[in-house]
Amino acid sequence: MNIRNKFTIFTFFKGLFLGSIVFFTVYPFLHILAVSLSDGLYVMQNAVTIIPKGFTLYTYAVTLSDSKILIAYLRTVELVTLGTFFSLIVTTMGGYALSQKDMLFKKFFSVMVVIPMFFSGGIIPTYLVVKQYGLIDSIWAIILPYTAYMVYLLIMRTFFSGISTELIEAGKIDGLRDTGVFRHIVLPLSKPILTSIGMFYGVAYWNTWFAPFIYLTSPAKYPLQLVLRGLLVTGEFTSSIATDAGISLSSQALKYTAIIISMLPSIIAFPFILKYFEKGIMIGSTKG
Repeated sequence: MNIRNKFTIFTFFKGLFLGSIVFFTVYPFLHILAVSLSDGLYVMQNAVTIIPKGFTLYTYAVTLSDSKILIAYLRTVELVTLGTFFSLIVTTMGGYALSQKDMLFKKFFSVMVVIPMFFSGGIIPTYLVVKQYGLIDSIWAIILPYTAYMVYLLIMRTFFSGISTELIEAGKIDGLRDTGVFRHIVLPLSKPILTSIGMFYGVAYWNTWFAPFIYLTSPAKYPLQLVLRGLLVTGEFTSSIATDAGISLSSQALKYTAIIISMLPSIIAFPFILKYFEKGIMIGSTKG
């Protein structure tokens, strides 16, 4: 049967709708990028749209030369590395344990995992617990309370439930214990889901600012997003950057430059893990 593609009103409006979504999603990013690459005079005249005018990289040089930005960048890399590592460990081990049919008190722990998805203790009780453990003004105050997201743990559990029981039984026959099966059989088969969930955790830690805003008291420990918030909301860092540079710069261009700098790692990393992303999420979304 020969089927030919026909242009219809539905096709037109579907293309128009999808094109509109793409435009409204991409345009702000292109505008921010264009402003960050434009001369300050054109920026102050509001003459920049999505094409840079008076192309310059001077705002990037000035922003990256500020010690607050560089220190915040290093703090954020430390937070993302430690946070993603511990979150993956807890989520992977928890998901694997819940995927085992012979786990003791499995139903009880499954309910305990589901409850935090709908109910939370609140900000003040969480703060009091963190303070009681002496974690205030520590990077662990940002990591430990948010180590595992229950949705990701359930995705992991679904993925592990789909691994062939014959493989696991074969490993046990060969003398492997549960830890050996997990390390030598389960983990090598879990690269797609580990990469996908790891990306989610990494982006979440990279973008976090509210937890550091609550728990960190030393400005030297602020991650990049909290510094960026200060730049965008209060402008507290804009004046210092311009003063250190000894030149009058557009505050808007400096703000947009800081935004682009904060986005670069995610933009650069995403293409390299894209091949694992769709496969990992689709495998972990359905059982079997």
